[in-house]
Amino acid sequence: MIFLNPLRFFAVLCLAILFVAPSHSARAQTPAASNFNAEFVWHFATIIPRDMQWGVQYRNVILPALQEATNNNLWVKIYWNGIQGSDQEVIEKLNAGKLQGAGFDTRGTSLVCPEFSVLQLPFLFENYAEVDFIRSKMWESFEGFLAQRGLTLALWLDQDFDQIYSTRWALSEPGLFPRTTFLNWNGPLEKRVVELLGGKTMPVAINQVVGHVKRGDADSGIAPAIWVVGAQLYGELRYIVPVPIRYAPAAVVIANPAWAMLPKSYYEDFLGYRKGMETSMNLAIRQDNEKCLEAMARYGCAILNPPPTSLAALKQRTRPVWQEMTGVLYPQNLLDEVMAHLEDFRSLAGKDAETP
Repeated sequence: MIFLNPLRFFAVLCLAILFVAPSHSARAQTPAASNFNAEFVWHFATIIPRDMQWGVQYRNVILPALQEATNNNLWVKIYWNGIQGSDQEVIEKLNAGKLQGAGFDTRGTSLVCPEFSVLQLPFLFENYAEVDFIRSKMWESFEGFLAQRGLTLALWLDQDFDQIYSTRWALSEPGLFPRTTFLNWNGPLEKRVVELLGGKTMPVAINQVVGHVKRGDADSGIAPAIWVVGAQLYGELRYIVPVPIRYAPAAVVIANPAWAMLPKSYYEDFLGYRKGMETSMNLAIRQDNEKCLEAMARYGCAILNPPPTSLAALKQRTRPVWQEMTGVLYPQNLLDEVMAHLEDFRSLAGKDAETP
């Protein structure tokens, strides 16, 4: 899609102002880049760029609370933008004690804890109210899976309800998927979902996506709105299909030996802050993702909502992956637990709707 240069410049400027520059109050809360008087030092890594909105919220919400919980005796040195390597390399460094913690996007979360993949099943959730209910019921379950790997689940965050993007095809119609080539950055579950819809996949690392899109090597993908805006890919796109094809969890994890370094009171104080940090960050991330979608629509991307028959077809075609990945990425009893809680929530929601 071709735009006039003035429009492109104006859109880029607006997007930069909205989604990169923190507010005055946020800047006031941002901790110092370093604290050389700190008694303890943790090294964290993430593939997320520092100035992408997740990074902004991380600095503005998590780090100030962490400093307060530790009486400013902990300095967290963060290596942004994949400086410490891929998600797999970061996990290896965590296990080797070379890093004390990490912030993972949905791909990294699934690598460090494959059981989290159950939450990415296509069309599992209908909205964030369901996600929040599952989080409240199953936080300890996922915390337990990470504990088995010597890690603490510090925060369970939202990446997005990732959307379907295409440079060529209006993918609100299932019949168009056999013409597509999807960039596959999120592992085997994503690959299989695309295959069930009839599309082809091209495996890539996340830091290679922009180049492949600009060269036209592939025409479609599934991604979060914040990332698409931050990567400035909206100028290459024609269509966005915002169906709940994938809830994408993210996570901040800390190696258990790192906690052992600190006074027990620091950990207990952190637990007191954790739920509030999680809630604040997730609310901000959801709002930012919505703003990004709105901005891309103003820029000229077509937002396509499938008619009910097409949406039903997308759900029906992708449903087999639920069982195909059982025993591969997550156990059957975990899927059963998720579904039981969702049925309870939907039943309660239905009763509330019927109350006069």
